[in-house]
Amino acid sequence: MARNPTKFLECRECLYLTVCGGGCGAVSYEKHKSYHESGCFKIKGNIEKEVLMYLKSKKMI
Repeated sequence: MARNPTKFLECRECLYLTVCGGGCGAVSYEKHKSYHESGCFKIKGNIEKEVLMYLKSKKMI
């Protein structure tokens, strides 16, 4: 609950912060041995692919 992704440099500058909320706390702990670091795990590429798939399904692109 005390995790604040706006304090993580990587997250603060990321366009996807509002979508992922700083990533996964477990991933953060595994990578950095702390819950107070970014827990980013490929969400950026996945979101872009999902948006493209949605637009194609609506025949917008």
